[in-house]
Amino acid sequence: MAKSLFMLFIAVFLGVCGQLALKVGMSKGPPLEGISLALFKALLSPYVLGGLGCYGLSSLLWLVVLSREDLSYAYPMIAIGYVVVVFLSWLLFHEPVPLTRIGGLVLICAGVVIYAFSRVPTEIPSSSPPARVESSPSGPSSGDVVPE
Repeated sequence: MAKSLFMLFIAVFLGVCGQLALKVGMSKGPPLEGISLALFKALLSPYVLGGLGCYGLSSLLWLVVLSREDLSYAYPMIAIGYVVVVFLSWLLFHEPVPLTRIGGLVLICAGVVIYAFSRVPTEIPSSSPPARVESSPSGPSSGDVVPE
């Protein structure tokens, strides 16, 4: 589980880096009005390409995490990225973060912590074959479990 959590946090970190790089890349030109030639030109920006690359690596790690962990456990952990993006947007881009948003972020953090500690261990299948039910009248009474 520790290895999965490490990969999950790296995936979240790469997602955060991707968001920041995309914001820098898209801030270099005028605001877009929709899907247009300007959008396709923006895709060639080194920052936009770097951001998409971070997302690609994040997705690869996410696939590894999904192969090991329950989706219902792993997916809410991505909310950590929301908190980090808001903080770094405030710090790097000087975006306003009013108290209501800070309150929401505190609730998100509390929810993630509570959720993380609510993990129920997944039952690992044993390597021994399952017990069989004996139904023969000559053996133990019908319905008795007999180990093999």
